[in-house]
Amino acid sequence: MIEVLAFDSVKLLEILAVVTGIAGSVLNARGQRSSFYVWTASNVLLAVLMIRAEYWITAGLYCTYTVINFYGLHVWRRQPPTVPFVDNPPRPA
Repeated sequence: MIEVLAFDSVKLLEILAVVTGIAGSVLNARGQRSSFYVWTASNVLLAVLMIRAEYWITAGLYCTYTVINFYGLHVWRRQPPTVPFVDNPPRPA
């Protein structure tokens, strides 16, 4: 019998990785520097999952994304982010 709702540690990590990935995207769209920290957490979780599954190339991809996150954070520390997409200017009445 297959248990559909059985939550083991791998499923929990996967859910957490997806939720943090989405949260990082939303924060980035709002121009928040914290998005890089959230994305880094997501990428590390996904890398761990891929290593456990022995998907070495995909694990390398998530490790590369983590390095890019640190680079993006470094760049954003030196200059403020651009105006985010979600901040629409008010329309004239």
